[in-house]
Amino acid sequence: MAGKTFYQSDRVLDLFLGQSVAGAAATYVNLFVTNPAGDNDAGTEWSLSRVRVYQQSSQGSPYWSGPASDGNRRYVDNSGTISWTTAVGYTANETVVGIGIWDAETAGNLLYWKDLSVNRTLAADEEIAFGTGALKVRED
Repeated sequence: MAGKTFYQSDRVLDLFLGQSVAGAAATYVNLFVTNPAGDNDAGTEWSLSRVRVYQQSSQGSPYWSGPASDGNRRYVDNSGTISWTTAVGYTANETVVGIGIWDAETAGNLLYWKDLSVNRTLAADEEIAFGTGALKVRED
């Protein structure tokens, strides 16, 4: 993903300093209607709830793959579709412009974010989805 927060960067850099770094107990994905402009700007999340992405298949679906390589870059990607469907009667007509990954279902820390290549305005009973492998989290 394009943006990594200072919070997440500090966790990676702490390994160089001999610090213990605990993994996220869970990860959640949601969409943005206003993308973060930088680390100190959290952006504005879409009005629908975050979707949990499990750490491994034995916990449920969708889940993160094991680490893989793309050239000299390491990444994990989603196994199973990550999706949201607006309710019948949904009238917010929000334009979705980005995607983010957090370490909590509500509040918590934004870890990564990315602008969508195409913005989407959703209507009632419409779905937005990321199929298997569509969401890659890379450490460049």
